[in-house]
Amino acid sequence: MGGTIIGKAIRKHCFVVSGKKGMVIKMYLFCMKCGNKLVEGEGFCRKCGYVLEPPEQPPQGYAAPPPVPPEQPQGYAAPPPVPPTPEQPQGYAAPPPVPPTPEQPPQDYYAPPPPPPPPQTQPPTFGGAAQATPKPQKKLVIGLAIAAAVFLAVSVVLAVILLTSGNADVSLTAEELLELGEECLSNSEYDQAVAYFKKLIVTDPSEPKGYLGLADAYLGLGNDLKAEAALLEGLGELPGNATIKARYESMSASNTPTPPPPVDTPPPVDPTPPDTEPPDTEPPAPAVMRVGISMPTKSLQRWNQDGAYMKLMFEEQGYVVDLQYGGENEAPVQVSQIQNMITGGCDVLVIAAIESGSLGVVLQEAADKGIKVIAYDRLIMDTPNVDYYATFDNTKVGTLQGEYIETQLNLKDGGGPYNIEFFTGDPYDNIINFFYGGAMEVLQPYLDSGVLVCPSGQTDIVQVATVNWDLVYAQVRMENLIYTYGYSPTGVKLDAVMCSNDSTAQGVTQALLNAGYTAENFPIITGQDCDLVSVKNIIAGTQSMSVFKDTRILAAQVVAMVDAILNDRTVPVNDTWNYNNNVKNIPSYLCEPVLGDANNYATLLIDSGYYTEDQIYG
Repeated sequence: MGGTIIGKAIRKHCFVVSGKKGMVIKMYLFCMKCGNKLVEGEGFCRKCGYVLEPPEQPPQGYAAPPPVPPEQPQGYAAPPPVPPTPEQPQGYAAPPPVPPTPEQPPQDYYAPPPPPPPPQTQPPTFGGAAQATPKPQKKLVIGLAIAAAVFLAVSVVLAVILLTSGNADVSLTAEELLELGEECLSNSEYDQAVAYFKKLIVTDPSEPKGYLGLADAYLGLGNDLKAEAALLEGLGELPGNATIKARYESMSASNTPTPPPPVDTPPPVDPTPPDTEPPDTEPPAPAVMRVGISMPTKSLQRWNQDGAYMKLMFEEQGYVVDLQYGGENEAPVQVSQIQNMITGGCDVLVIAAIESGSLGVVLQEAADKGIKVIAYDRLIMDTPNVDYYATFDNTKVGTLQGEYIETQLNLKDGGGPYNIEFFTGDPYDNIINFFYGGAMEVLQPYLDSGVLVCPSGQTDIVQVATVNWDLVYAQVRMENLIYTYGYSPTGVKLDAVMCSNDSTAQGVTQALLNAGYTAENFPIITGQDCDLVSVKNIIAGTQSMSVFKDTRILAAQVVAMVDAILNDRTVPVNDTWNYNNNVKNIPSYLCEPVLGDANNYATLLIDSGYYTEDQIYG
């Protein structure tokens, strides 16, 4: 609270103090003689009886009070004149013996002057009529203004959040998403345009403008590869759309390196005399062959090792290798990378597919150029343009996992019932049928007999699939199961979780740790790949086993198959009947998987040189 002294008389006798309460400014007067707070409308101090002196000269801009107010408000009684006393200045009225009655309006000390420009609030004039301010209306106006401002601010913030998050309201129609996406393109807001067009493609995959708009947005961001991938995705969904096809062919042509024009040179002069034999010359060196390797992601250790082993072995045999990873399991990125391998002159493609349904168009392009394709560990479905398949015996992978649970719970001896839940991989990856099928061949009879019980009832392969094999999705689903069915170390007992691979196992492990499980009460958790994180979990007791697929063996087999293809030899395969991609049986080579757990991991992984001790124990 601050204080201000106004006028000579007031300067002698009082402070005018302003304070803030809500949005209303209050003014207070204090007696300079005794310090008592004065009552508004009274010209004297109730405590000491001192009468305030008028200012000798009114402040600039204020009206001096007349000796007698020319007009009093109706019903107002002026105080009777009192002869001046030594303490009372001449010409001023003594205060009445009692303050005005409630029916009499209060009298302010200062009358407000005419408002000078710019308008400002002035204190009331001493001795003049009260100037009442409609405070309730002012409060109401101010309150409404504040409410409107708050509402506007909240609306703006919500709008900004919606726009900058890139997530259109899920209730938006395809037409609204298209309109928003095109508006963002026209405003050069390419990140937001990408979000709207992606949502449009999900909402209506048959709308070609979604793919075209997404390509334009990526071009605006300077990402030609993703723009091509968007058009390829559109061709995969709408193969007969002439507009998308023309755009894609135009982009492909503009991104293909153009060879330099031939330079006219004079014929070489033959230094050999006409009557002599030409000297012996060495045969021209064979053309260097190129191999394109497309792996799904670097986020899982096994794919890093698979790619690295193959690249090393191919280069040792003199091949040029183009090794690419598809972002974070991003199918459009993988499609674009394969397209670049084709235009870059690769002679063979080795592909671990992220989403085989997205590869139809680009593999047709490879076939048109005579490029052979080997599906690596994941069978590419629904296309005739797959020539070979190299993998492990994936049915046996599932069988090993099912048999491990059978042994650890002594299911053959009966007992139970034992509670179990199931997790497998991406629903678009055909390989899960072999993993899950192999495991259920072992476990289904125990479910039928009641020795095993799945409290969630989720045993269908679609119910237990995990999008992109993503550990986060696996963790979230396991947390939901824990919450819904009461699994805990002290609640409902969970005896086993059948996980098809290590990434899903890692998500399940994290959910159980968050729920209070420890190594002493952990359920049986299966896995596959002997990923480094999972090996450490096996040692810690938070994962039970993992099926080891030595990628060095698989990589060596793929190198042998590619070498046979490029040298017109018979390609080695050992299975021609079990793997059908809905178009044809794919000639395959199956490597043998091995079970790894806490009892043999050191021999299996360290002694074989697959991992070092520092990697595992460091």
